[in-house]
Amino acid sequence: MTDNEFNALIQLLEDDDPEVSNHVETRLVEMGGDAIPRLEQAWEIVDDQLIQERLEEIIHVIQSVDTLEELKAWKDNEGRDLLRAWFLVSRYQFPNLTYVLYKNKVNRLVNKIWLDLRRDMNVAEKLMAVNRMLFSHEEFQANKRSLNNPSNYFMHTFFDKKKGTPLTLGLLYMNICQQLDIPVHGIVLPSYFVLYYKDYYNEFYIDVFNKGAFFVQKDLTRFIKGMSLEDDPRYYQPSSQVSILEHFIQTLIHAFNARKEEDKVKKFEKLLSEINT
Repeated sequence: MTDNEFNALIQLLEDDDPEVSNHVETRLVEMGGDAIPRLEQAWEIVDDQLIQERLEEIIHVIQSVDTLEELKAWKDNEGRDLLRAWFLVSRYQFPNLTYVLYKNKVNRLVNKIWLDLRRDMNVAEKLMAVNRMLFSHEEFQANKRSLNNPSNYFMHTFFDKKKGTPLTLGLLYMNICQQLDIPVHGIVLPSYFVLYYKDYYNEFYIDVFNKGAFFVQKDLTRFIKGMSLEDDPRYYQPSSQVSILEHFIQTLIHAFNARKEEDKVKKFEKLLSEINT
């Protein structure tokens, strides 16, 4: 699209005829992510507040569409990078987030923990090194007072406050371990999330909401019974990366619902539905 054509479309955004303005918005959205720098530049130039507001809406729609397509591609790729998916869900609400910033934060933690590891360490000692770095040195902690606060779930607010839920603390912990070649996986429980480790000699669970405490299967059984749940084999084996992401979005919907933020509930219900189509 030439600059003259593009500028003509921008001017038509103030047209009083909804059919005209809707057609223009559709044309601009169809340009995709490559159009965002031009739209942002147009926002800076125009003096009309109405046009600026419509430009903001168009940019947000384009970013939301791009995010949805990336999440679908992630799912089609069998959900191999859960950290990336967590970021994408966060970006769906906060379009200006930059992945590399948070990827570097995680990499910094991985590198600091790696320096503390020795070849002769067993898996429990390695995981204790992870616990020390996250919960003592870096002071990540459980937000036990405000579990339904959506800020617990978005990547940028989680890293800023260093407070989270079993799910977000678990996502961070699991990603760090996997980068350190420690095969830790997540298990989705109703209203909770734990981590699981198994090798030829060891099998145990990790409660990241309790500073990475280790526990065994009988403890998990007792916990499940304490929640008045029927025993289910799914509660003892790793959940798929895709099911963890779906649970993440459902939990976020529940958090918004608890705060009666119906517009955001609908927004993330639509995201979940689109991912599953």
